[in-house]
Amino acid sequence: IESPEIQAEIEGIARQSGLDKDTFLNQLLASGINPVSLEEQMRAEIAWRRVMRGLYGTRIRISRNQIDEELAQLRRAASETQYNLSEIYLYAQDLNQIEQARQAADSIVAQLQQGAPFELAAQRFSSAPTAATGGSMGWVSLDDLSPEVADAVRALPGPGLTEPVLVADGVYIIAVAGKREPEEAQTVVSLVRLASETGDSEGLAEAASGLDGCTAAETLGDSDAAFSAVRLERISLSDLSDEAAQRISETGENTATGVFEMGAKPTVMVICEKQSVGGGVPSRDQIENRLYGQQLSLIAQRALRDLKREATIIRREL
Repeated sequence: IESPEIQAEIEGIARQSGLDKDTFLNQLLASGINPVSLEEQMRAEIAWRRVMRGLYGTRIRISRNQIDEELAQLRRAASETQYNLSEIYLYAQDLNQIEQARQAADSIVAQLQQGAPFELAAQRFSSAPTAATGGSMGWVSLDDLSPEVADAVRALPGPGLTEPVLVADGVYIIAVAGKREPEEAQTVVSLVRLASETGDSEGLAEAASGLDGCTAAETLGDSDAAFSAVRLERISLSDLSDEAAQRISETGENTATGVFEMGAKPTVMVICEKQSVGGGVPSRDQIENRLYGQQLSLIAQRALRDLKREATIIRREL
């Protein structure tokens, strides 16, 4: 693991804390944390992620349905008040372990209140999938949280740190970075407008039914004089006619709308990409990357638990 890669990782943690690298390192020193120890931990984290990605990364497949479900959930959440949260989750199997987890959480909270970085604590102690991203949950609504955690977040008057929150299988520590009210999201599409130059609506409908995406529509427009194809990038539905916007809203990606009149020509719209922007809704690529990271993190946690269970650990008093 090369030094520039470690330093880039530390700079990323500093940015998540809203600090530059030097200020971040000074805070570590003030909290009694040796920056060299952080560098060694980052070296181990990077190596572990590299091993896990090499062993299991190619087995992870994020389906279109998974992305659609996550996107639908985020769109629903975008219509509600949202909180920018990070979490540390200490897993416990029984009442005895919950008490141990609560004591550990009290100790972690005390360190955080003294200036220790939340992101570093999450990577080191948290059992949640978000540990790989420093505990960041992003913008979420209270309905997405357990009732106990939601109540703790709601009770905070502003940005800050909750006290340890006990749930059935562990303890949470939640950091609230901000709060925002719902924004109005807009749908933006990239598409190919395919028109009949001869006015043949039936011929256009038949040709469009056999198309497999936007590239095929453009190829048809280039190869057949009876049709013309124009690609339009990132058009807001609010900028289109009511009929065009309605038809596009009802049509999925890589699919053609029904035939309708546009500019005195029979026309279909082939949808290349459809995105919801604004309202705090991420892109499909961002959602896919997030889901991939969460699944890889879960696999890595299981692998680490298996290693600990199988290991023989010898402790000697010096």
